[in-house]
Amino acid sequence: MPRDGMKLEYIKRRTFTILLIVILLSQQLLFLLNVADAATQESDFPVDTTQEEDTSTCFPVGTKIVMADGSYKNIEDIVIGDKIFSFDIYNNTLAVGIVTKIYKHSPDEAGGYYIFSTEDGKQLQITPEHILFVNKRWMPAYKVRISDSLRTVNGRETKVYSMQYVSEKTWTYNLEVQPFNTFFAEDILVHNRKEPAQPYEPSPPPLPPPIILCCLPAGTQILLEDKSTKSIENIKVGDKILSYDTEKQDFVCSKVTRKITKVREGVYDINHGLIKITDDHPLYVRKKNGTLCWAAINPEKSKLAYSFRKPLSLEIGDELFTFDGKWVRIDSITFKPGPIKTYTFAVDSIFHNYFANNVLVSNAVAELCGGDDEDDDIDHYDVIDDDIDDDHPPVEIIKISVSPDPPVERANITIDAPTADTVTVQLVEKKFDMVGTFLYSEKIDSYKWRCFIPSNSAGKFVYIQASNLEGGKGVYWSEAILENQTPPQKFELILDTYPFGLALDVFKLYPDPEEVLTPTDGRVHAVYEEGTRVYITAQNYEDYVFEYWTGTGIEDTSSDNPLVTLMNQDKEYIA
Repeated sequence: MPRDGMKLEYIKRRTFTILLIVILLSQQLLFLLNVADAATQESDFPVDTTQEEDTSTCFPVGTKIVMADGSYKNIEDIVIGDKIFSFDIYNNTLAVGIVTKIYKHSPDEAGGYYIFSTEDGKQLQITPEHILFVNKRWMPAYKVRISDSLRTVNGRETKVYSMQYVSEKTWTYNLEVQPFNTFFAEDILVHNRKEPAQPYEPSPPPLPPPIILCCLPAGTQILLEDKSTKSIENIKVGDKILSYDTEKQDFVCSKVTRKITKVREGVYDINHGLIKITDDHPLYVRKKNGTLCWAAINPEKSKLAYSFRKPLSLEIGDELFTFDGKWVRIDSITFKPGPIKTYTFAVDSIFHNYFANNVLVSNAVAELCGGDDEDDDIDHYDVIDDDIDDDHPPVEIIKISVSPDPPVERANITIDAPTADTVTVQLVEKKFDMVGTFLYSEKIDSYKWRCFIPSNSAGKFVYIQASNLEGGKGVYWSEAILENQTPPQKFELILDTYPFGLALDVFKLYPDPEEVLTPTDGRVHAVYEEGTRVYITAQNYEDYVFEYWTGTGIEDTSSDNPLVTLMNQDKEYIA
């Protein structure tokens, strides 16, 4: 498509109407095809509102409660009669509640608590049994998982990107709030009761394509046969490493038969550096009830490649098996976003495992190492000389930067993506979302693009994908978009009707313009604020329906119609 415009195409049709969007920018008029936004509908919030005070459903001291006037007060400072923000579970609206009871428990009565860190920088400390609103349903804190969505006081969703369990005993509090028994702790919607009689079991997430492999980042130390270590990126086909027979509780020597590398969209940090791993990679764990099994952060995704492991969900409180025979309790899981090159490999023993950072993990997908035929003999496989470092160039990670960051609505950002051939830009509701509304990006220099952030974008995020012909890839999420404090200017939208005899009444504009100037030149003059989305339908008396896109000029491609400029690009500022 030429940058200086797009050809105008006429379709002679009696019953066909094209709906168009026009975005009026401060520097240019940008005409976009209309894509209808799907409204998100939330169902009612069914919940039993009977009270049952319990020491396991509380918040530690210092937890900030959102008051009815929008201010905050520590939970230990709340008094009976205080008005706080609540949530009307029947009408799905923000409401005002009154504190009718306060429960206070000494450290001797309390157990540990979770710390949930969210993508918008909030930290919620909450006891395991306390109910909160997760993925648009009520569920106890101990069932929350990385990437689950919590409801906030501003009506948005925020994702959990880090979880940590703290065994500290401290003073804890809970509130009874009438009439809805709900309130906002650290801006997060919570209930004031125990787990429902019928606990919510979340439906499994959508399964990703089975081409994704489970991996570990560079620097992960792999335990070799002689008990020395080697960084995973330096592992070669034929290297001898230590595996483990979990039945006989004995070490076994295995040989690397294949190495795999993959660029993944982030890894999970367990216990602040103990091991970093992708969400689908199984680890050998001991559950709280003593069960020994394999578990992954996202077990549904893990089952695509590791069905023979029957992986369960990896949880705070699970214990990891280490090379020295000890079990290490998981106290925190934190997501580290961003493209990262990761590695894994297959081995030739039936045990299909190895030690990474002294933690027992599964090896590459069973199909790559022949699978486990479930017999008692040692399987033998030919060594596959598939050393990624030697035979396949590493996948390039394209570094992306944005200026300014955070972006500002109704203003341009500059995208710098060295070595990229193309970039796509989307406006997404939450950080780490990968599906949103596409924004137009204009290449202004080698490896540089410019993109306009539309009105009403404050609080959203810019998601950028970059790629090149060599297979390099990169992704980037901006900080939350800031509100533009400058009042929007007004511009005159001029719709040219010549030479097809179009009259004012054949143009339908939505929303209505602030002012329609008296046309004296055969054109429609409509005044809108900068950034307004205008839906336009136009049709002439001969039933010609036209489509158009942005550009300095629009050329008619039909052979029997003259060249016209449908939209006048010379905008006039209205004081």
